[in-house]
Amino acid sequence: MPRRYNSQETVEMILSASMKLFSEKGFDKTSMQEIVDESGVSKGSIFHHFNSKEEILTTVIVNQAKAQDQIIHTWLDEIEGMTGKEKMIALLDKVFKDTHTDASFEDMDTDALNVQILRSPQMILAIMQESLKIVAPTYTKIFKEGMEDGSITTTLPDQCAEALVLLMNYWCNSIIFECDVEHLAKRMLLVQQMMKQLGADVITDKHVSQLTKIFESLNNEKKS
Repeated sequence: MPRRYNSQETVEMILSASMKLFSEKGFDKTSMQEIVDESGVSKGSIFHHFNSKEEILTTVIVNQAKAQDQIIHTWLDEIEGMTGKEKMIALLDKVFKDTHTDASFEDMDTDALNVQILRSPQMILAIMQESLKIVAPTYTKIFKEGMEDGSITTTLPDQCAEALVLLMNYWCNSIIFECDVEHLAKRMLLVQQMMKQLGADVITDKHVSQLTKIFESLNNEKKS
């Protein structure tokens, strides 16, 4: 009996194969034919679901942003009862800690793909835009909770959320803006002071220390 066509399964096969190839070869050096060969899906079927290679990558990026946001919501469910400021501090603590140690962030293909993406200005822009659409609203909600309970005094919750996403994920990312540990720590200190001045004092000295330790650890792994 012929196997029944499963649209969702086909899409997942295409995305999985594309993610593997993009992480290994880079986006520009991956051809549609290679995606066909790797996925086992015909070219016609691929173009039925995606108009271009760029649309495939955009879908991968969107899925990553949604997965990150889902993880954040799972964490938030575990820390009910805290003030908005306490939630944001705990969330950032978890993000910095688990970005380098949690299994959900340690998928080799995902990590390698992120490196490839973050070396492409076009792809950086795409993922920044999706992060602002998908992740920043969750941060905004927490800031507004803090405004309601008095733990956060900012009058710019949306902008604080967007600035936090952009500065912490991209400006303080040494793959995009190369720097040494000392310079990275100073970037973190500037973001910390800026958020404090805006009435959203949610970045602690521990966060600065955590990020610099991750940076040092990654550098040591590259050397070994």
